[in-house]
Amino acid sequence: METVKKHFFSDMGVMLGRSMRHILRSMDTIITVTIMPIAFMLLFVYVFGGAIQTGTDNYVNYLLPGILLITIASVAFAANPYASQLFGYTNDTASTIITALVIILLGAVVNLTGIRRLAIVANVGFVAEIIGTIVFGAWFLIHGTHHGLGVLFHNYGAGGDHSYR
Repeated sequence: METVKKHFFSDMGVMLGRSMRHILRSMDTIITVTIMPIAFMLLFVYVFGGAIQTGTDNYVNYLLPGILLITIASVAFAANPYASQLFGYTNDTASTIITALVIILLGAVVNLTGIRRLAIVANVGFVAEIIGTIVFGAWFLIHGTHHGLGVLFHNYGAGGDHSYR
């Protein structure tokens, strides 16, 4: 138990560093999930503000649902590598499209069942995420892969023969 306490912060630093490197190396995910919806919102509300004529309805009323659909589709599209490993099918273009459509369809079905059921599903997902984080964190602490903080600056062979320092 003393070993777990001794290496807790260094292990946490290693996992944080690995996660941050993984996220920063996937710029398309960062752009499609965070920057693109904000840019669309600013573009269509402030730049095109009243330029699009839709008759009696204000098109801005339909803007947020459309942007949310783009964001959901981006997240569903990015879920295929994990779903393919979980369910044991190949990760190719066709399976990515099918997985994204299934996830969007499931989300729509849950949304159409009512606000209470949607709240239950959202809470179950949130609790599952918290439990998964605690379980995996405890697993890594107990079975400990102990590294120094130097592992945050090691390039693991990527980017040539220099480190990130």
